[in-house]
Amino acid sequence: MKGAKIGSPIGASTRVTFPALAGANGLIDHGPASNKKGDINWITMPYGQVIPSMLLRKTDAAVMFATELPTIRPKAKTLGKTVKTFYYGDYGVDTYNNGVVVHEDTIKADPKFVRDATHAVMDAWAWSLLHVDAAAKNFLKYAPGMSEPIIRGHLAIAIEHLFDDGVRAHGLGYIDYKKMDYSVEILTKLQKLKKRIKTTDVYTNRFLPQWPQIKAALGDKAM
Repeated sequence: MKGAKIGSPIGASTRVTFPALAGANGLIDHGPASNKKGDINWITMPYGQVIPSMLLRKTDAAVMFATELPTIRPKAKTLGKTVKTFYYGDYGVDTYNNGVVVHEDTIKADPKFVRDATHAVMDAWAWSLLHVDAAAKNFLKYAPGMSEPIIRGHLAIAIEHLFDDGVRAHGLGYIDYKKMDYSVEILTKLQKLKKRIKTTDVYTNRFLPQWPQIKAALGDKAM
């Protein structure tokens, strides 16, 4: 990656978090807001130009979500090219990304709503894992502009990243303190936030369907 030309919008989350990957692996990258020169040559461009620029070799690499791969690989194949990939999480940057976000006032005012909504999300994931064909066809029904192979590719990647050690031990949706603490620390640093938010103030597992089992297993360490 040293010396590589990478195309990306300046505000892309994958670009904002790249300095964490660089720092964990001996590269120098000062972040998109800095004028200092590092080991990476960033080429700022609109999102729609990122993939074409890479496939036409105007840039060497792109930073994006893994779910872009089912779209990129067929395009690369038509050009007689292959795309090599690696995940930040395999090189020292193991953070959370997607989640159910709820306002604190909503939690206080209507915890049953929050619990029911969280249960519905977990039930949908569990059902989709057991009924992949039906899940893909349902998605296609509501997103007819996509193709079934692309949808299946997205789902396969999502499932691949759905399971970490915490989920394997405590079930779908489980959030681990150590991993969340690292996520908050990295974002605080890279976003140059004025205040470091207390990690236990930004997540909880108590609305998950399996909360009683988590509480029984972890005791006072359960969140």
